[in-house]
Amino acid sequence: MIVLNALRVKVKGAGLPYDKTSILPKDTKYFSKTFDPFFERYTQENIFSKSPKTKSEVLGKPFIKDKKEIQSFGYQLHQLVDLLKAYDLNVDMKIVDDKIDNSTIKSDLILNLKTKGDYVLINYHRKLLGQVGAGHVSPLGAYDEESDSFLIMDVNPNNANWVWVKSTDLINAMRTVDVSDNRGYVLVSEQKTK
Repeated sequence: MIVLNALRVKVKGAGLPYDKTSILPKDTKYFSKTFDPFFERYTQENIFSKSPKTKSEVLGKPFIKDKKEIQSFGYQLHQLVDLLKAYDLNVDMKIVDDKIDNSTIKSDLILNLKTKGDYVLINYHRKLLGQVGAGHVSPLGAYDEESDSFLIMDVNPNNANWVWVKSTDLINAMRTVDVSDNRGYVLVSEQKTK
């Protein structure tokens, strides 16, 4: 949602949904007829219109797959990719396993962060970074060469602040298993127009 808004909020004709869920209908009766506090943007309410999982399933509601009941909180990396592709974004998923070395990952992340209009979403294990919780997805915001650290722009301000993390620690937190596959990162940008 953050990446979609970053890519599209200021683009005329982007067709963002008009979201009226931020203010309860009972409170809108106090607005003047000329005041409109709502905006076109992606939110936690409307992002699920193209999601491979419902909001309830992301929050833990069990679902049936291959005649088995499965409870899978949040998004696994491939589900996140499916969501982003459903919004017609250019998406490059990188699984962080033993087949990819740290220097390749670090170079990939740094190059993306230097490229205007490109974004990185990381899927990592919080406990390995000394944070509360398990798997999590957040965007990277910057790289600091002097400290060899990446800035994780945590999307959950109730649990964690933005934090600088050493590159090796971040990579180790991505090189963990989430349900059945390893975690990793996603490089995201708008589709190139012809």
